[in-house]
Amino acid sequence: MADNKLKPCPFCGSDSIEVYTHYGESAGIQYGGYYPECTVCGCRLNYYDSKEEALKAWNRRADDG
Repeated sequence: MADNKLKPCPFCGSDSIEVYTHYGESAGIQYGGYYPECTVCGCRLNYYDSKEEALKAWNRRADDG
C-alpha cells in the first residue's frame, strides 16, 4: 500500500484516525499488535500483525468490490 492515507471514520466522519501499538498479557495469554482508532468517537478495529495490515483493514468498506 503505497498511499498510507486513511479514510474517514465510517461512523462519525472524522479524519482524526491514529494507528496505535499495544502489547499485553492477560491470564497468561499474550496479545496485541497494531490497531486503528478514531480519536473522536472511539471506533476501533482489532489487532493486526503490522501497521500495513491495520491501515488496509481501516480503509476496507462493505461496498468495496
